[in-house]
Amino acid sequence: MDGGFVALQLAIRHPQIAARLVLADCGAAFSQAGREAFRNMAAAARAKGLGAITEVAMRRLFAPEFQAQHPELMRDRREAFLRTDTKVIVAACEALAGLDLRPQLSQVKIPVLVLVGEHDEATPPAMSRELAAGLPNARLKIIPGCAHVPQLQAPRLFLDSIGDFMPQRSAAS
Repeated sequence: MDGGFVALQLAIRHPQIAARLVLADCGAAFSQAGREAFRNMAAAARAKGLGAITEVAMRRLFAPEFQAQHPELMRDRREAFLRTDTKVIVAACEALAGLDLRPQLSQVKIPVLVLVGEHDEATPPAMSRELAAGLPNARLKIIPGCAHVPQLQAPRLFLDSIGDFMPQRSAAS
């Protein structure tokens, strides 16, 4: 469900896998309220199907203003969500509810850029602050006006943030 958590786990388990890491709208663990929200989403999806949690999921991913300004994109995102296997969403929600990578953060020695949308409800900026503080070599960038998916909401700003973090290659390389 969240690629940032997968990338973080890979960096912990396989430190040689990358020279740098970008973690967008990610954290190391959810708060108790966040864990409970995932458990509730899993229970509702299991009992009533994905339609019961679609609006909550969309709100956690996209700010209301963005949804209002991009109705076609939001229709596409809702349809894609509803096509997902309910068992996969339930399993992902349950896994995220139990995830806590904080004890292993010090193992990630490479430079890490932690990006987060200013209005992210799914992985709030406080989670990204905690993540960046727990990593030995991290910097945090909050992307203004965005929720959980800044790469769709402000692609230029998102790419510029990553570009500023990545080493510049010479024309000869």
